Amino acid sequence: MREALCFGAGNIGRGFIAQVCQESDIKLTFVDVNESILHLISTHHQYTIHLLDESKASILIKDIDAIHSQDIEALSHKIQEVDFIFTAVGPHVLRHVGATLAQLYQRHPQLTHHVIACENMVGGSSTLRNHVLNTGITIPKGVDFLDAAVDRIVPLSQEVGSLDVKVEPSFEWIVETDVALNLKGVIEVKELEPYIKRKLLMVNGAHAFTAYLGLLDGYTMIDEAIHDSRIEASVRGLLHEHQVFLNHTFGLDVHDLQKMQDKVIKRFKNKLLQDDCVRVGRTPLRKIGRQERLSMGIETLLSLGHKPLYAYQAIAAATCYFEDEEGLKFKNMDEDELKHTLKSLPLTDESVIEILSIRKTYLNK
Repeated sequence: MREALCFGAGNIGRGFIAQVCQESDIKLTFVDVNESILHLISTHHQYTIHLLDESKASILIKDIDAIHSQDIEALSHKIQEVDFIFTAVGPHVLRHVGATLAQLYQRHPQLTHHVIACENMVGGSSTLRNHVLNTGITIPKGVDFLDAAVDRIVPLSQEVGSLDVKVEPSFEWIVETDVALNLKGVIEVKELEPYIKRKLLMVNGAHAFTAYLGLLDGYTMIDEAIHDSRIEASVRGLLHEHQVFLNHTFGLDVHDLQKMQDKVIKRFKNKLLQDDCVRVGRTPLRKIGRQERLSMGIETLLSLGHKPLYAYQAIAAATCYFEDEEGLKFKNMDEDELKHTLKSLPLTDESVIEILSIRKTYLNK
């Protein structure tokens, strides 16, 4: 039987990666720092995934184990047995995972396994690999880092004292690889970039924009926000701009992208998800980055003579999110600091002026 380690025993790890592992006959061991979750896993070794649709079906995840991420001895033993290492920790935590892997690779230079970072970012596994290399160690020749695109909405719905998670039924997991991984439901491609950017723009970008507009209009949940016809129209406007970019840059089929737009809107309208706008909007400064979900296509659209009005709205709305540490940075910026931040995307002076004008309108609501 194949085995895997998953760094991150949160909702994505338990609600997504674990299901794929179980259906692929892979024994999974979670690695985390959360003492209560680790205790629950080590005590019960199972939990239930609840599908949030009309069927109300459930999936029992069995035979799981857990190791504390600081227990290097236990990890050193287990890593010699695994075929896969997955991560679902968030982009900012990858450097810590990289430092841990570096210690393990230094102890065991003959390891053989695949590493797949399942994060909402472009090139997550490549980034993790760089974190490992930055420690100065040599990665074993038998270890490869495979970039991936993952897509499943798993809302923060955990009950205290329970490992159970609630997830939307549909998911997509695409991995760039030249070898067969035999992971059930996972799509293997030779070139990932078009797919990961499609997901980042069409799903994550629309998700974030819905959250920011929802909060500005007093909504708490994503489904409430997207049921507002004005917000839906704006989100569809952004999705259309992203379609233009993806078709021009990667040649992705326009009709397929339109179907994906409709599917995304339908997913957001699922009331059973109870997807929180504050959660979805987190780290707004990162989400407006040049190669990120709200601004990636702006330069291309401008070069095509297409004014990216909805991308401007999305960036402006993101700068009005004050619910976390990054959001407070926006709140405390004066106009010159905000201009400097926006120009680094990069944006033209005209674009910056327009975004700041839209932002003032939002803040004066």
